[in-house]
Amino acid sequence: MKRCHAMGIFLLSAIFAALPLLAQGTTPLGFARDPHYSAGRVVFSFRGNIWQVNEDGSNPRQLTRMDARDIKPRFSPDGQSIAFTSSRGGNPDVYIMPAVSGEPKRLTWHSGNDEVQYWTPDGKRILFSSARGPMAWDSPLYTVGIDGDLPI
Repeated sequence: MKRCHAMGIFLLSAIFAALPLLAQGTTPLGFARDPHYSAGRVVFSFRGNIWQVNEDGSNPRQLTRMDARDIKPRFSPDGQSIAFTSSRGGNPDVYIMPAVSGEPKRLTWHSGNDEVQYWTPDGKRILFSSARGPMAWDSPLYTVGIDGDLPI
């Protein structure tokens, strides 16, 4: 538990170190949310888009640029991809994109809310909660393959 707490403090410190760079000293920043760490990099959501910075706060980069709400970015176990939740299709669905930036690929198409939680350890599937199925109010967990197969 102490290790998780220490990692959370570390991630938030990296984000707060990057915030002045993102604002370039002119615009006040709102909330930076949903941080996730991998190999010296931190991804997070900020003002409805996905951003990435180095762990020391340097090299801030905006990875998505949409009017939609992009949230909950999660690095794949190998750090090469980022899964995230986006409402760019009308309601929250699961998307994946290269960690270095690129075009996001939509993986779920359900009319209920699908929200990224994490990756499976082998990096082949993404774990997400969803408002689908007979017990939708409990947000049951599903996985979807990175190729966009049917969720299970």
